[in-house]
Amino acid sequence: ACYTSHMPKKPTGGMGWSGQPYQPYPSTGATESRMAAPVADAAFSEGTVVLFICTQNAGRSQVAKALFNALVDPQAAVAISAGSRPAEHVHPEVVQVMQETGIDLSSAQPVELTQEVSSTAQILVTMGCDEACVTTGQKVIKWQIPDPHQQSVDAVRELRDLLRSKVLELAEQQGYQLRAAAG
Repeated sequence: ACYTSHMPKKPTGGMGWSGQPYQPYPSTGATESRMAAPVADAAFSEGTVVLFICTQNAGRSQVAKALFNALVDPQAAVAISAGSRPAEHVHPEVVQVMQETGIDLSSAQPVELTQEVSSTAQILVTMGCDEACVTTGQKVIKWQIPDPHQQSVDAVRELRDLLRSKVLELAEQQGYQLRAAAG
């Protein structure tokens, strides 16, 4: 897995999709690190590799990847992410709202979408980079998700919650087992 999911001692700010305070996602002890490509993460997967793609790999795709890896059983599938024009860092507003769920993206680094990265995945989920996300043969799913960059924290929370719903829907459609504590 390619994400950090530090468990805070207690949930932090904000209300969840159910109107209840956010509960942290289960920790796997993995950490987000800068790599030339997330191919190494995919190499250890026994299941499907899902690649989340957006333009900068600094918002939508980072959130989707982190939520997917926190919610889905890693033996069934793992997520990686990339961007057609990667930013220097993950957007601060994204880091902030993900911290509220117990997922730390502060050290996550955007990765460039390359043929090598793309070829490791069986499923590609694009979010706003359709023209720049060249694919060859994989199953492609297009999500119309707004860019969180420079949006209010409340707007980014809504986006995070939308992505959580989309990730759970994708997992159900593909028949992926969820982690025990993810429901």
